[in-house]
Amino acid sequence: GNRMDVLMPQLGETVAEGKITKWFVKAGDIVKPGDNLFEIETDKTSMEVPATFGGTLSAGGANAVNMFIDRDIDAKMKRTANRPLVTGAVTPRNALIFALTIEVVAVTLLWFAVNPLSAMLAFASFAFYVGVYSMWLKRRYSSNIVIGGAAGAGPVLIGWAAVTGSLGWAPWLLFLLIFLWTPPHFWALAVKYREDYASVNVPMLPSVTTLNVTARKILAYTLALVVVSLVLAPVADLGWIYMGAALISGGVFIWSTLAVL
Repeated sequence: GNRMDVLMPQLGETVAEGKITKWFVKAGDIVKPGDNLFEIETDKTSMEVPATFGGTLSAGGANAVNMFIDRDIDAKMKRTANRPLVTGAVTPRNALIFALTIEVVAVTLLWFAVNPLSAMLAFASFAFYVGVYSMWLKRRYSSNIVIGGAAGAGPVLIGWAAVTGSLGWAPWLLFLLIFLWTPPHFWALAVKYREDYASVNVPMLPSVTTLNVTARKILAYTLALVVVSLVLAPVADLGWIYMGAALISGGVFIWSTLAVL
């Protein structure tokens, strides 16, 4: 129960991104002339459980280490006051042991049950999130979430690598899509909690600049996001249904951003 609270905030996002990644994979990426289609489908299905489980554990481990690092400021912020390390439901020592243990399990599982590429990408995402975002950027720079967003986009590459064993233009565009989505998504949330961040000297953009400046930056990233979402269609051969959905959702996103300027 309490250990699940330590890692849960990341799980839904990881599983969702993993499923999206698999949905975009084309048959041509897996099937080769002379292959037995039944055997291929069986092999692909057999990888789904360890790939999803391993990716979920890896993201949960990163989030748990982040809670260990941020326990001092979490205790002072209303948004995070009920986290298990703050309430004392889990001790810092046990949280760190738990986090590192499931991370080792995740990377080992991906390496042996899926493929080494997915394992290396999972470890890289973990290391980037903990070492670059949590320990370096978060408390120093207002661009923290921009650069740190690379860790959040990592599951796309992990999921693609798990299914295909390689990376190409399509997964990197998906990575870029989520990378560009992260700042406008997070800054919109941070506007609500800007006083919380200011109280612990964490320079999230809305807490160190005006709302108008924040909105303009949200708009810039949103425009770039929409462009990438449209470029993805021909690269990944996604068809008119995806293109229509991208145009409509992108238009709504832009309109919503303009409304707050």
